[in-house]
Amino acid sequence: MEKLEFILEEDKVSFFPVYYTWIGFADARFKDYVGEYLDTSACEFHDDYLKWAANSEKWARLGSKVLEGIKSGRIKTRELKKKTLEVGDALFKECDRILSEKNLNKTIGQLVEEVERLYLLSKDLAFYGVIAVASDYHHFVLSNELDRIVRKRISERGLEKKAQEYLSMLISPNELNAVKEESIALMELAWEISKSRKEFESLNELQESIENSAEFKKKLQEHTKRFFWINYGYRGPAYSDEEFINAIFEAFKNQMNLGEELKKLKNAPVELEKMQAAYLAELQLKESDLLLVESAKDFLFMKMYRIDVRHKTNFTLDVIFEALSEKIGLSKEDLRNSMMDEIRSYIEGISSAKKKELEQRREYFVALLDKGRLSFFYGKDAREFVAMHIIEKQQKEAESVSEIRGQSACPGKASGPVKIVLRVEDIHKVERGDVLVAIMTIPDFVPAMAKAVAFVTDTGGITCHAAIVAREMSKPCIVGARNATKVLKEGEIIEVDATHGIVRKIGARAQQVV
Repeated sequence: MEKLEFILEEDKVSFFPVYYTWIGFADARFKDYVGEYLDTSACEFHDDYLKWAANSEKWARLGSKVLEGIKSGRIKTRELKKKTLEVGDALFKECDRILSEKNLNKTIGQLVEEVERLYLLSKDLAFYGVIAVASDYHHFVLSNELDRIVRKRISERGLEKKAQEYLSMLISPNELNAVKEESIALMELAWEISKSRKEFESLNELQESIENSAEFKKKLQEHTKRFFWINYGYRGPAYSDEEFINAIFEAFKNQMNLGEELKKLKNAPVELEKMQAAYLAELQLKESDLLLVESAKDFLFMKMYRIDVRHKTNFTLDVIFEALSEKIGLSKEDLRNSMMDEIRSYIEGISSAKKKELEQRREYFVALLDKGRLSFFYGKDAREFVAMHIIEKQQKEAESVSEIRGQSACPGKASGPVKIVLRVEDIHKVERGDVLVAIMTIPDFVPAMAKAVAFVTDTGGITCHAAIVAREMSKPCIVGARNATKVLKEGEIIEVDATHGIVRKIGARAQQVV
């Protein structure tokens, strides 16, 4: 078998939603759109942590094929975006229907049917999404082409702005996604609260103020009911009133002009459109180049939207798994670690061999998808598979490196102490003014990202989570720095020059308070 390389890592995952996303690469339609597909890849799971491996040359070739497809007109991103919205909206409606039932008093077969409906729609949504991911993630094929085009126009027209200043603005979607809608709705509530009281010295004071106001209490409950699933990820938890109160308190604590901030959030799409028109007027891109810019914007929106849908779908799946687990004698965790075929088979009963296999999946295993066939390896066999078939890249010695380079996802410059966040448990380390350094970011990292002044990731691309959040928060961000989490050390002072894609070590480690 060909050698693979770890390309993506993600924390707090469950096998079931990873599986329906993963097999999108093996979908026959992928070949119709792109010309070929990724026939072999593997996932290593350990303590809810995923590492996805593929042949890096084939993965980069897929990126080139996507780029060629866009240029030739075979891949029409506007059509992909439309199909993504159709499938995603269908999923949202299914989730709302299922969650509207107070208790899922259904038979095992009916619950399995509910899972399958969500599974089939999610698999369809993931298929369109993986084309966007394949365009740029890890290899930067689309990013590099856009960078080349814009640099050329800057040179030809004698412009002063950097390429990443143009690109960051031009590929940002104009539509609001669920995260932005939630931010606006929460800021509206914060602003209304501020009319009755300008400051709160503690979180408890704010909680009491909301609790003592029937109006504010009702609006908070309505907000939670509408957005509880935001940032659920693969495993949750869902947000409660408490998380949203904390966010409101942060707004007060930061001494924001809440009315101005609300106006800014609401006007953002219009202002973005004006800025994009001005930048396009400066660049005067050719029709073919403009097509690539618009395609990147479509891909970025698709990624944002798909993440929103995934949050609510995974919450709904967990609700169904809770109901199903009580009827068939398997835990929710076992159901999270099952394939759709296996879940169907549970209607007829569960063998002791299958229960034992599911127990093994709770700890450490490798799943191999090779030419449409899925195989599992456990324990020693899994470790031997990784040792034999997956390349672990050697990292440079940290002390010998003074700067590292990556892809600029959002321009700007900021300095601060490094805080390395590898798992969700690490986010508590991040304080205001820190630089968050991660292999990649996930929705669970957002509270820490709100505190950080900049982000640096080992992996990623123009449509990755870190890039999306950086643009939403207007914070410098460099993705694809390859070995940032190995070369940079906890507490040392770095400068993130995201306009040029460079991270520089500029000082000794900040003193730790003990």
